[in-house]
Amino acid sequence: MACSRGKASPNANTIRRLFASSGGFCQNSQCLQPLFVDAGEKNITIGELAHIFSAIDNGPRTNADLTDEQRGHFDNIILLCANCHTTIDKAEEHFTDEIIRSWKKDHIDKINATFGVKTFENRESVRQELEKYLRENNTIFTTYGPTQENSVDPENPNAEIWLRKIQSHILPNNRKIQRLVEKNYHLLTEDEKNIFSKLCVHIDDFESKHLGLTDANGSRFPETASQLFVG
Repeated sequence: MACSRGKASPNANTIRRLFASSGGFCQNSQCLQPLFVDAGEKNITIGELAHIFSAIDNGPRTNADLTDEQRGHFDNIILLCANCHTTIDKAEEHFTDEIIRSWKKDHIDKINATFGVKTFENRESVRQELEKYLRENNTIFTTYGPTQENSVDPENPNAEIWLRKIQSHILPNNRKIQRLVEKNYHLLTEDEKNIFSKLCVHIDDFESKHLGLTDANGSRFPETASQLFVG
C-alpha cells in the first residue's frame, strides 16, 4: 500500500485511518474486493492508496489549487484494489472526484453499520459484546502467536498463519473493540479509562507494525484490558 509522492503522500496516521475505515475491503462500493488475500501459504496485500485529486499536476483529476499537503490528506485518498485504482485513473472523465468521494462515504457508512457499534445501557451488555472479540483474538494468539514454541521462526508454519490471522482477524477485531469501548466510554470506571488509554496505544502500535509503517514492536497488550466492564 506504499505511496511515494513526497509531501503528497499520506502519512502513517492517514494510512492507519484509511485501513480502519476500509475494514479490509476495496472502497469502491460496487467492488468490495478483499484487500488481504491468501496466495498459497502467504497472505498478500492488494490494496492501493489512490488519490482522488492527482498527487501531481497533469495527473488524473488534477486540481492545481491544492497544496502537496492537501493532496496527501485523508480526505483526498481512497483505498482501492489494484483494478479499481487503474480503472479510475485511466477513465478519469467518467470517474469524477464526486463519484469517488461518494464511494468512500458510502463504504465508511456501510462498514460502521456492519460493525454494529452500539451504546448500551449497562456494563454487562457491553461486556457480552466485547468478550466475543477479545476471546477470538486470545484464541488466535494462544494457538499461533509468539507464545508458541518457535512460532516466530519464519520456517515454522505457525509463523505464516499468525501473520495471516493478524491481518484477517486481529486488526479488524481491535478496531471493533476500540469503537465499542469509545461508544460506551461513559460506563467505564476511572481505572478502566486509564487501562483503555493503554489499550489504544497498543492497538496503534500493533497496526503500525503489521501494516509495515514501522519495524518497532511497540507496547504489549495490557492484560488488564481483558477485564474491561467486568463487574
